[in-house]
Amino acid sequence: MRKTVILKELREIAEGLSVSIIFDRLNGQGGYCRLRDQHYIIINNSLSIERKIEMLIDCLGQFPLDQIYIKPRIREIIEKSFASSPQ
Repeated sequence: MRKTVILKELREIAEGLSVSIIFDRLNGQGGYCRLRDQHYIIINNSLSIERKIEMLIDCLGQFPLDQIYIKPRIREIIEKSFASSPQ
């Protein structure tokens, strides 16, 4: 699966969870934040597509992904990433 497709699918998952994703120029890499009742994932636009995917997966891990439909191939990528991440 192409990385651009994976990134698009992850963005759709975030939208389904009512999480706004912002790609912008930052000094750091970005991350997850919550302001009042709104959830945001802010990602440095200059990062590689691989790193953007990693950051999105890491941030989405804070949400109940087992309670929503995710395409099997994308779920496999997410679960593989969670399994290889240090706790």
